[in-house]
Amino acid sequence: LREDDITNLEKLPNGNMILGGTYWGDGYFLDTLNANLSSSKNGFLNAFTSNGILVWRNYINGSGVDLKNIVVRGQKIYVAGTFESSLSIGDTLISSDYPQNLWVAEFSDQGVFHNVVQLNATKNLTLTKMIALPEGGLILGGQFNDSLIFPKDTLNANTFDNDIFIFSLDD
Repeated sequence: LREDDITNLEKLPNGNMILGGTYWGDGYFLDTLNANLSSSKNGFLNAFTSNGILVWRNYINGSGVDLKNIVVRGQKIYVAGTFESSLSIGDTLISSDYPQNLWVAEFSDQGVFHNVVQLNATKNLTLTKMIALPEGGLILGGQFNDSLIFPKDTLNANTFDNDIFIFSLDD
């Protein structure tokens, strides 16, 4: 209803299409209402046949969730975005005290959620590019300022302007 955005439209190997984006408030998808109880931004993934018939859908809820990128590799769908303080995908709930948060989730081409990885930053975290490698894994690239907290490490940068990061995430 406001500030809605379609981020990606990708073709799946089985010929279906996956559409992803962000919506604010209530979301209407093919005459179906998905109430957003937090009155904040949320993400969505919808898979359609080539004839436009809905196959499956997933919602990524939380506070200030913004879906930024979708990459398809084989039968895996990688989805990435940002969130403010909480994120809910499938049966996984993530919370963060950091002001900037990035998430990367894996789904099957049948819409089954598998896992999610979280990165945090103290200032200006953005995701610029996500690439699926043919041999497996992902490469993420973006910008941050001050500190970037990876799952197993922290990268510190100057605090005067944005710096870049390149992050490899294995399957």
